[in-house]
Amino acid sequence: MIEKAPAKQLDLNDKTKEEIRTLYKSVQDALSGFKPRKEQSFLIAEIAKTLGGVYAQNEGAKRRIIAAEAGTGTGKTFAYLIPSIVLAKALNKKLIVSTANVSLQSQLELKDLPLLQSIRPDMTFKVALGRNRYLCRRDVETVAVGAPPARSEDTLFDSQEPVEKVSGADAELLERMIENYDNKSWDGVMDNWPVTGEVIASTLWNKVNCKSGTCTKRICPYFEECAFHNARKTLDTTDVIIANHALTMTSLANGGNVLPPAEDAIWVIDEAHHIPKQFRSSFEQKVTIEGSLSWLKKVSQAVSKLSMVHGQEISQSIVKDGRELDEVVKGCVEELRSVTDMLLANCNFSSDYSQEQIYRFKDGLLPSVLDTSLSNLSTLSGKINRCVSAHTSKLQEALEKRKIPSTPAIEKILSESNRLQAHTESFADMWQMFTKIEQKGSAIAKWVSCGGNGRPDLSFNAVPISVGKELEDTLWSKAAGAVLTSATVTSLGNFDRFMLEAGLSANDGTQYCRVNSPFDYQNQAKLIIPPMKVEPTAKNEEQHTLEIVHYTGQMAQKHKAMLMLFTSYRQLNRYIELVSPELKAYMLIQGQDTRPNLIRRHKERIDNDLKSILVGVASLGEGLDLPREYLTCVGIAKIPFANFKEPVDEAESEFISKNGGNPFFELSLPEASAKLIQQVGRLIRSADCSGEVLIFDRRLSSKKYGAQLIDSLPPLKLFA
Repeated sequence: MIEKAPAKQLDLNDKTKEEIRTLYKSVQDALSGFKPRKEQSFLIAEIAKTLGGVYAQNEGAKRRIIAAEAGTGTGKTFAYLIPSIVLAKALNKKLIVSTANVSLQSQLELKDLPLLQSIRPDMTFKVALGRNRYLCRRDVETVAVGAPPARSEDTLFDSQEPVEKVSGADAELLERMIENYDNKSWDGVMDNWPVTGEVIASTLWNKVNCKSGTCTKRICPYFEECAFHNARKTLDTTDVIIANHALTMTSLANGGNVLPPAEDAIWVIDEAHHIPKQFRSSFEQKVTIEGSLSWLKKVSQAVSKLSMVHGQEISQSIVKDGRELDEVVKGCVEELRSVTDMLLANCNFSSDYSQEQIYRFKDGLLPSVLDTSLSNLSTLSGKINRCVSAHTSKLQEALEKRKIPSTPAIEKILSESNRLQAHTESFADMWQMFTKIEQKGSAIAKWVSCGGNGRPDLSFNAVPISVGKELEDTLWSKAAGAVLTSATVTSLGNFDRFMLEAGLSANDGTQYCRVNSPFDYQNQAKLIIPPMKVEPTAKNEEQHTLEIVHYTGQMAQKHKAMLMLFTSYRQLNRYIELVSPELKAYMLIQGQDTRPNLIRRHKERIDNDLKSILVGVASLGEGLDLPREYLTCVGIAKIPFANFKEPVDEAESEFISKNGGNPFFELSLPEASAKLIQQVGRLIRSADCSGEVLIFDRRLSSKKYGAQLIDSLPPLKLFA
């Protein structure tokens, strides 16, 4: 008789269960007025079972991933933090919490995690920032002092760009930045500048911040005190790392250059519906012809100098500096000019180059006349990149192994070489992607743009339409565990669209759950669909806007705290022109002040018993949390269908149609549903909120899909 193998020990065992229960109870005790919610308890249990391996015991369910839609008021932040912190510790993994906006990141850093740390003092946490948020100690001194003109033998290129001098006020600020950083009163993070009320202008910051293209790493005289590298070392010993989606996705796409490898962490992705497009942007390639020609002219000279400085042997497979490299560069330049001439002659670009013009290649297929030139560019750019990369690596290695002395001049040459390598790598990646038919099963959107700067300068652009397979290979198949959550993971009542975009499926072992909001929507709020006379089409926009103005007046008679959301600045601006001066006096308009200031002024008006109307486009409402008396009425101009005028969006619609699908029902409608849920959800933020939502779009009543959209919204009492 064959004995059965003993069942694998679950990570969600009696010990970890008790830890989770104890931590949850301690959080309840620490928060005054906390009311236990069965929805939050259920979500904690589902996340714990997923990360703890309970579902992974099932046949075919090897991964520990859960996609959870958590309605407003569920308490999802603590619902994912509590079990994730306990199980990450049990699995000896880090916990990465990725957020979509600054407000949630600040809430985690300043409120939620400090509370949990007071209960578990051994838990450490830190916010991970991109390199460009940190001061470069070397560059700030160079800019502040004003570097003298370099001798040609001390630089990679004979011709040097003139160094722009900073103003007296900026020079004084740079000196104070150096002083504050050196005496440890500032950590070198732009956002943490300690002088209250003083803001470092981005134009100045961009001259002195850390940049991967110029960093000389251990060769830099300030490496041991480098703000970025020291922060990165701290992450190695930190239990919980907070990051934003842009940093998270870029780090994953580039192989973990800031955050730990996928397999070394549990990943919590809050506002997870943003992830597919954020990840896709990490793969977008862009090359301008003018910019490329500028640095290509310098490559041969730069490589010759690098070879002379490091004095090391280079692999025989690498193109040799001198005549051989000259020929490769010459060929590359000729092909670039040939491609430019052919496109300018055949793409019907206007001679008015003040506006950007775009030509997209249908189905990502390139005209055969370009085949030879583009194939040659892919080959030649690869040779140039491998050559520059080899020589840059040899110089870095020679300096680190002390084969040659490190001097300020050689450090400058290494910095310039790193910058050149960034150019050649991007250039080679562009042509490689541009000549592909697909990437990991995804079609590739390809287009050229011309003008926008008054000159017929062409730029080539390429990006995969779908990155689901990339996410699967990079994150889902490797992660120790993952929690994907948002109030809008589903669209039109199901996970289908999210699964397709994110590279997940119903039978890959991922768990899916929806947790409804605990709020009594039927008694707390009304959803009103006014009897609009016209549909909100471009032809009817003036009449539609006039109707919104009319209803705004009625709303303002009943409510003191209002939010009006539009899908375009064009209609918003026309709306502002049409409202009465009396009504306009109550309005706080997006674009006329910063978002934080608009929200602060809105609250101050309400506190002073004054009327206040926030007016803006969708971005004003994202993550907006104005509970109780701070918001009692939300007006939504129309169903937020995306414009889909960007080349990649057009290419995605084209791809869906080509494969027998319907772009409206597979792309436009699900995305509009998710956006509408977000906008309607601005009203009810707690159990003691109440009010009305008005959507000025008759299509919700007249079109078949209108019923689908309404059914997917929070169940407010409907008046239509």
